[in-house]
Amino acid sequence: MKNMFSKGAHPSEFGHRQTTMLMLGLFLLVSQCLFAQSRIIKGTVYDEHKDALIGASVILKGTSQGTITDIDGNFSVEASDKNTVLIVSYIGYDAQEINVGSQTFVKVQLKPSSLALEEVVVVGYGSQKKSELTAAISSVKSSDFVRGNVRDAGQLLKGKIAGLSIVNSTGDPTENSSILLRGTNSLQGNNSPLVLIDGIPGDLRTVAPEDIAQIDVLKDGSSAAIYGTRATNGVILVTTRKANSDFSIDYNGYVGTEEFVKTERVLTGDEFRSLIQDGTISATDFGGNTDWLEAITRTPVNHGHNLSVKGGSEKTNYLLNVNYKKNQGIFKKSDNETLIVRLAVNHSMLNDKLRLNVSVNSNTQNYTTTGDGSSFNRGVYSAALVTNPTLPIYKQDVNKDVLSSMPEYDGPWAQPSALVAIANPLSTIETANGRHHRQRTRLNGNVTFQPIESLKFNALLS
Repeated sequence: MKNMFSKGAHPSEFGHRQTTMLMLGLFLLVSQCLFAQSRIIKGTVYDEHKDALIGASVILKGTSQGTITDIDGNFSVEASDKNTVLIVSYIGYDAQEINVGSQTFVKVQLKPSSLALEEVVVVGYGSQKKSELTAAISSVKSSDFVRGNVRDAGQLLKGKIAGLSIVNSTGDPTENSSILLRGTNSLQGNNSPLVLIDGIPGDLRTVAPEDIAQIDVLKDGSSAAIYGTRATNGVILVTTRKANSDFSIDYNGYVGTEEFVKTERVLTGDEFRSLIQDGTISATDFGGNTDWLEAITRTPVNHGHNLSVKGGSEKTNYLLNVNYKKNQGIFKKSDNETLIVRLAVNHSMLNDKLRLNVSVNSNTQNYTTTGDGSSFNRGVYSAALVTNPTLPIYKQDVNKDVLSSMPEYDGPWAQPSALVAIANPLSTIETANGRHHRQRTRLNGNVTFQPIESLKFNALLS
């Protein structure tokens, strides 16, 4: 028999060629199928004003394939799936997912993000992106404020800004926070920074902490370029919350107390009496055993309430904020009651080119005065530390029974010797019955005209 393959290909070589041809055919078939399924999707990305967004990112969901929009907001991307989903994003806007389906052209409108990445801070007469600032400016938003029982807006910033010192040095509930931004520049002059509330010089006591949207602190000397020598100690810019068309009612409140973290260790009546008997000190033993610091202090109850109502339309909207606080001091009879009401109304016209803003702020304060017109007599605390602890609070007879009434000027209060300049600390508090009432009202008006994007006229009246 003749060899069938003597002049042809070897059997193994023939099989190898068949396999190669088969794989090549399958590859071409799959490529044709994939090519048949791929398509070009085009579209336009614009903002809420129908203006094109340049450089918006367009990504095929689940892949790294994508593109960016051109100068006209247009894009073109190749997709190979009927169920293609596009993720469109742009800095400062909320990202959107678009189910393309069978479409070949899509229009995408992005809305401004409520949490824009480019934070805007107030700088003098305008605002600027934080990333573009060269001056030393710190910005704290309401979401980062200190919560709970705060006396004034200054306490909202405690521990939030490097180099900003906020101290409450006394137990007087009416006292403002002491704020130092650049240290002590003057031994006798004012070292407090300039405070502006919505562009108007003001007092942190006149604005409710719960009604503040943002606080910007200008630290370096560049602030003097706008505010002059008043900005020598720095500038604190307070921006209150704004009205919008979304109707809402918000309430928040708190109840709290306070106490001494640490008190001075003083002698008890028995310890003091023992020193008198030993001849260690020369003093009178009145027979009592009084803790004077405990006698003039208490466990206070503080509470505060804030109610905010806002609403309206796109053209005209309003915000009403009512804030009430009643704080008791840790020292007896010291207190502070405040009511702050602010009404703001905004109206826009001429295609939003002209905006009118009017706000009324009313601040009412009431407190008991126990010395020198203040809610707490600072000398009482010092007196409590040095007054003879054997002196009883009230006058007593020979049987140590309290005398309810006496013909003397001091009534039932026990007093040290006339040679001692320090009076009974509790009597100093209880015999003072003054009342302080303060009413402040501020009216602000603001007119803004912006004929073109890069030109703005602003008139402010207060």
